[in-house]
Amino acid sequence: MRIRALLPLIAGATLCWTGVASASPIVFDLTRSVSGNDNVASVTLVDSSTLSVNIDAEPGIREVDWDEQGMGVQGLFEFDDQLDGFGRDESLIFSFSESVRLLSATFSRVGSNDDFRLITGGGVIVDGDPGLQNPFDFISFDLVDSLFEFTVIGANDDYKISEIVVARIPEPGVLALFAVGLIGGLATRRRTAH
Repeated sequence: MRIRALLPLIAGATLCWTGVASASPIVFDLTRSVSGNDNVASVTLVDSSTLSVNIDAEPGIREVDWDEQGMGVQGLFEFDDQLDGFGRDESLIFSFSESVRLLSATFSRVGSNDDFRLITGGGVIVDGDPGLQNPFDFISFDLVDSLFEFTVIGANDDYKISEIVVARIPEPGVLALFAVGLIGGLATRRRTAH
């Protein structure tokens, strides 16, 4: 009889653990161990929990440059493989398979004069200086979206992105089930105590 009274609490704890595990950081390493550049129209990466991200560089206009330093945008010239403001402002667009919380991004080939602009699908804009903070921490901005576009602010900005860290958003249903299980478990314990 005691085990039966504990079942709702066990179920609630299991659901709680699932919600906590889904909020763990997911790291997308954007570097390649192969030397040399690989220019592709877009790249799709999938982590072990089946979260996927598609990375484009202005579809139909530019290609993603992918090498051991990270991802950039292939420009007009062979040496022009970073996101930069040379000529046309370039962008890398990260489209996730579901809404995620952006935790951080690590930049490479960053100089003291390089700035970035991040635009979410919801229109939130964050400007930053990866030369001062790298990896750049986005936690205080609480950015939750499925679309993140990295671009430049001025003509002198140029960089690559070598890593992006996100977290899944716990499903509201999981939290509701946890609450129901917890309330049910407490009610059952209270009934068996009297």
